[in-house]
Amino acid sequence: MRLVAALFAVAVQFSMAGQETVTPRDLADIRRRLDDQSRQIAELEAQNRALRETVERLQTAAPMIVSNAVAAAQTSASAPPPASSDKAAALLAPLTDRGVRIKPYGYIKLDMIHNSSKTDGDDYSFYVRPPWESGGGSSESTIGMRESRLGMDMVAPETENGINVTGKFEIDFYSGTVASPNMRIRHAYLNLDMGDGWSVLAGQTYDAWWVAYPMILDGGWAGGTGHPYNRRPQLRLTKTHTFDDGTRLTARIAAVQNAGTDLDKNLVDDGPASNWPMIQGALILEKKLLTEKASTLSLSGSYGREKIEAAPNPSADGTYDTELLMANAILPIWRKFSLTGSLYAGQNMDTYKAGICQGVNMTRGIPIDSRGGWLQGTVDLTSKWQFNLGYAFEDTDDADLEYRDRSFNSRYYINAFYTLTPHVKVAGEYGYLLTDFLDDGSASDNQLHFAMYYFF
Repeated sequence: MRLVAALFAVAVQFSMAGQETVTPRDLADIRRRLDDQSRQIAELEAQNRALRETVERLQTAAPMIVSNAVAAAQTSASAPPPASSDKAAALLAPLTDRGVRIKPYGYIKLDMIHNSSKTDGDDYSFYVRPPWESGGGSSESTIGMRESRLGMDMVAPETENGINVTGKFEIDFYSGTVASPNMRIRHAYLNLDMGDGWSVLAGQTYDAWWVAYPMILDGGWAGGTGHPYNRRPQLRLTKTHTFDDGTRLTARIAAVQNAGTDLDKNLVDDGPASNWPMIQGALILEKKLLTEKASTLSLSGSYGREKIEAAPNPSADGTYDTELLMANAILPIWRKFSLTGSLYAGQNMDTYKAGICQGVNMTRGIPIDSRGGWLQGTVDLTSKWQFNLGYAFEDTDDADLEYRDRSFNSRYYINAFYTLTPHVKVAGEYGYLLTDFLDDGSASDNQLHFAMYYFF
């Protein structure tokens, strides 16, 4: 524009030079026209600058506007109702506001089970019912989801004195029935890591003597057939020492809620009635033996008492000791194969799902001795396939039993687990259960079990 104005001025000058006479009025008119053109040029340049700035702002903002619009559409289509999110946030706010990190986890599990002969449970089994009991000898099929679990791990900020605090809360749905399951607390505890290998656990979790477990689909988890276990409220002290070669030695000792049974049927738990907690302990060695993966060897045990109000006969004082001694081993043989198992012995162990779920002979007022164990071979064939083959048994002392009491119980099982996706796993299992009854034969069951998991 400035160039055009300059050319115009030069042309005017030449034009004036070509005229013979120029009056003052002509000069004033030319000057006025030049001023008008300069003003118009300045206005146009200002408009051009404003338009250019507007275009640049629109180019910058357009992608963000589109992205926000798309995100808003996706959120409105897939997000849960705001009210539910607000409620969940409000529920966890007291923890997260204090800096606690929360990691939810769990799985949904569907079980489809067929038993050729009825067991003591529906979606689990400890022993086979005898023919003389209701339903004994009859086949049954069950579909359930009670083993589904929901939990969260919690990590609190480190305290000023260096104590690290973690916690766990986990539920399943084994309370109630298969058709109408209810929530049951599995774990609810905090753990204080004091440093230098010392820690304190307070709350409910597995018994302190529990170390190894079988990979089995049945919800009874081989209880009553060689795998004692339970979860109880406890106060546990643990010390772990790590040697220079990486070997670890762990010692546990715990005072545990003495939950027993109601032997005399007076609606009072006979464990707390003894005024004694259970005292439990374990010594665990973890060391590389045959492979780069460490083997685990342990020796553990438990002692407690039960007290009833009225002894079943004059020679019994109504107090019964609960005793357990157990040895466990987890042995990686090579990178794709391992052996796991345990052996135990003791008396009055029905509270641990041992003794074929029998603790005291109430006819004679004596505790029932038993011993048992299990052994499992595991093959991790590929990253997706795992196979397990196992045997478990329990043998009670016949001298402590009455006619038709359960004297021997065993289980063979073989299963396969397949990882379908990173979150979905399917499994199938065949089990053979055999239960002997003192002086009155036995009962057996062929069990087929299919399961599907969704992990999150």
